[in-house]
Amino acid sequence: MRDFREYLSNPNIFPHPVEAISFIETHISLICLTGAYVYKLKKPVVFGNILDFSTLAKRQYYCHEELRLNRRLAPDLYKSVVCLHPDGIQDHLDEQYEFAVRMKELPQDAILENQLNSGQGISMSSLNKILGQLVAFYHSTGRPHNGIHFQHLREKITENFQTLSALVEVDDQYRRKVEKYMEEHEQLFCQRIQDGKIVDGHGDLHPKNIFVDTNRVIIFDCIEFNPLLRIVDQAEDIAFFLVELEKYNLVEQSNYFARSIAKKMNDETLEEILPFYKAYRSSVNQKVLLFRRSELDDDQEQLKNDLLAEANIYDTLARRYMEE
Repeated sequence: MRDFREYLSNPNIFPHPVEAISFIETHISLICLTGAYVYKLKKPVVFGNILDFSTLAKRQYYCHEELRLNRRLAPDLYKSVVCLHPDGIQDHLDEQYEFAVRMKELPQDAILENQLNSGQGISMSSLNKILGQLVAFYHSTGRPHNGIHFQHLREKITENFQTLSALVEVDDQYRRKVEKYMEEHEQLFCQRIQDGKIVDGHGDLHPKNIFVDTNRVIIFDCIEFNPLLRIVDQAEDIAFFLVELEKYNLVEQSNYFARSIAKKMNDETLEEILPFYKAYRSSVNQKVLLFRRSELDDDQEQLKNDLLAEANIYDTLARRYMEE
């Protein structure tokens, strides 16, 4: 990504005025902020059977998928797929060059994660707007059934424990609780599949992917790289957001959200199954943080400590949820 950082650091390659150029980097993306627009590139990485951006053709394909899928919730935010041509960024898509997704840039202080980190909390008005958007989204999005089985959930849980075990010592007692819950509630999981509770959802309802101001809420950056992480029980999709609220000690707001969305979705078993999915999503978050930590250099000790501390918070939450 070093060459693309250099390329994107030149204001003359953009087809619009540039206020200032800055970058955000994740383990799978390089994001360039210019003031008016954001450009998001996919890194040429592979993560097991979860994600494969190894070829130019695959990165191009998933840029188009990101645009298509995110326009379901944020049609005004996601503008186009562009080509990083040597002569400058252009809308004409030449398949021999790298692609990027172009989005309108949002004020960073209105990203929900930044608001929560600053201690602002979340207003009931904003909470209800998020609730309303998700209810409408789940009613309108696809509800796959064929090919979705309880075994897929078992495989996801197994994979998560296997990956975690390579990064940290996993408590066997906690693992057994998870496995026992699945064995004892298999009928519940299967009934939810039969009842149409599987949705082509968001897959990453994290506060960093929610924009909130006094007038609007925008939910963006859904999972595009693996449909099995996005096509899930709606309870799992919702659990991701609830875990984050509770991480910031917003338990009352989380409980309100769970009760309200269960009622509006006419989902009688949502609240029953939520603790399990909250435990699972907490463990996934723990895994992601520990994986990021494992990639850091030895001289990044403070960041490594911060990631470990946050991973431990999710570990504590996961254990707590399995006690409910």
